[in-house]
Amino acid sequence: MPEIDENFVRIPNDIIPRQLADVFHRMIEGYDPERQRHFAQRALQYYDYRAVGARLADNIEALRLGYNK
Repeated sequence: MPEIDENFVRIPNDIIPRQLADVFHRMIEGYDPERQRHFAQRALQYYDYRAVGARLADNIEALRLGYNK
């Protein structure tokens, strides 16, 4: 997901419970409120319905203009 992808923790489907617990412990130990606030702000700006609507409108207009080329 644009803007917040680098904040995701990817966990494989075949992880065993002990490994999953280790992932959770590392996440808790490395928690940084300022980093999370940063990603929350980026998500709010990018995924706000007005911003999404504006990008969608721009993409529709670009498609419309390209139809006659």
